[in-house]
Amino acid sequence: MGFDLVSRLLFPSPASSYGPESFPDELIYVPAWPADGALAQVPSWPADGASGSGSGSRSCGCSSSSSSRPERAEPRRPSCVPCLFLEYPSARFVVLYIHSNAEDLGRCRPFLTSFRAQFQVHVLAVEYPGYGIASGGPCNEHRATDNAFAAMRFIREVLRWPLDSILVLGRSIGCGPAIRVATQYEVAGLILISPMLSFKELCRDVVGWLAASAFEERFPNAERIKQVTSPLLVVHGQKDEVIPCRHGVELFKACRTRKLLVSPPTMAHNTDLLSDVNFLVLPMLQFFALPDYCFEELVIPAWAYAPAAGDDDGFDAELERHVDSPTVVGGTKTERQEPSPSVLSMLRWLLSDAAAAASSSDTKGVGSRLQLVQRGLADLGPEAPRGRSGAMPSTPSAKIFVGRPASPQSAREAPPAPP
Repeated sequence: MGFDLVSRLLFPSPASSYGPESFPDELIYVPAWPADGALAQVPSWPADGASGSGSGSRSCGCSSSSSSRPERAEPRRPSCVPCLFLEYPSARFVVLYIHSNAEDLGRCRPFLTSFRAQFQVHVLAVEYPGYGIASGGPCNEHRATDNAFAAMRFIREVLRWPLDSILVLGRSIGCGPAIRVATQYEVAGLILISPMLSFKELCRDVVGWLAASAFEERFPNAERIKQVTSPLLVVHGQKDEVIPCRHGVELFKACRTRKLLVSPPTMAHNTDLLSDVNFLVLPMLQFFALPDYCFEELVIPAWAYAPAAGDDDGFDAELERHVDSPTVVGGTKTERQEPSPSVLSMLRWLLSDAAAAASSSDTKGVGSRLQLVQRGLADLGPEAPRGRSGAMPSTPSAKIFVGRPASPQSAREAPPAPP
């Protein structure tokens, strides 16, 4: 692969702000692709170009194969994609965060730590190839997208998290991979912060249409957003001088699903999103069912924290043990399991709390707690399947969720367009 000037401009790869030992218990490594292609079935996406293999100088300690594209002719050993996983106790939602091009996991960690606490969610932030300690650089559109899909497969196939409890958030250049993921997975929501319509449209704003026509297209988000079926939240500041606000507005108009547009007058491209509750906090709380909770423990496998260099066979064996059956896009696993001890403990706590409420004549408190117990007992019946779901209690796969119901459509949301 020759020198790609456009990709170098889009992905400048800043100096690494962290190392392998920087974030104990938070830095994990997800497989870019299982060695045995039969272990996981993932959706294929249009081949806009070959992703190729890179020879970046930074490495996460695993093999350096960078492509995880499902169209490949021969299965390869997995390369490792560094990710930052920030857990929140009993959180229902996992947010897949795809950062901008001028930062790496270390630089965006302070924001993500506050984000986790604000919305009470788990956060999985994925690294770009050639950024931080990730191998596979220099980065380009396809390699960045590959890593985003690798992180999504980890959430679905290793953590076994349901689609209705996953949010995908992209910022700036990260909106491209985020939209790509959302075209293949019908998640609980897609959040785009300062997105662009496409690379050519951005060039048109900077150098004019004639000069922009000389460049090859990258990130055709305006076309891909039409394939998204998940609820969409677009946040784009009117003072953005890097990507004009019109990009976010037009993407919002092109989307055909339930949606909300927020364009703060004082927000610029790199503004702290949590500095004003009107930028992101209130829109997130109003548009999504946040916060919400799931009383089933999230377990990160031990092999994800410290993959041994060159130990591909051991890595594959552990992966096969956790990913033992394919995941169908839009579906939910239905393998049966024994009742979780944490769920049983929560039911006992609810019963004792209901008794205390009864002794204090709190009839409303008794009713709400017994309602939760009834839901939990139904879930622990002999036909209860494996996995978590935010479905109604009448659904056999329901788990115990406590939190606000999904908020009604606001006045700024548009109704779904006909197919």
